[in-house]
Amino acid sequence: MSTSDADFIGEGQHRIETGRQAEAVHRIEAVVDPVSERVPGGELAHAEARLPDEFEGLFAFVDLETKPWEAA
Repeated sequence: MSTSDADFIGEGQHRIETGRQAEAVHRIEAVVDPVSERVPGGELAHAEARLPDEFEGLFAFVDLETKPWEAA
């Protein structure tokens, strides 16, 4: 885990006032999941690229190519 990754998760720990990294990661995932259902694919891919390695694959089941808002 890089320093920036640790900082990201540490900030999450601080904001939810928990001492456990696993709980912070779980809660961050709980927020990202519903967001991934509503954010356009390209923007989601950009956001995923900026997340720490612990969240790799978080959007694995999200179709980053489909744009449902453009459906006829």
